Amino acid sequence: MYQSVWDAFIPFSAPLEGRVQFMHLDVKSLVSTGVGNLLDADDPQHFGTNPKPLPDIFTLEWYDKDTLAPATRAEIL
Repeated sequence: MYQSVWDAFIPFSAPLEGRVQFMHLDVKSLVSTGVGNLLDADDPQHFGTNPKPLPDIFTLEWYDKDTLAPATRAEIL
């Protein structure tokens, strides 16, 4: 990635996507985090019928917001 793209991504994308440190549903009801980082995939032919977590969801460090304990796989799903 060009440095110019890297430098401009957050300032350009944050106002459009928001910038959060937790999972949330986007406008298409797919799970996202960060600055529009999709964590969910769905069948485009049958939208909303079978969302599946993308493998990347497990590469991030998720924590319980109340206890700050690392989240289990079951809590992530």
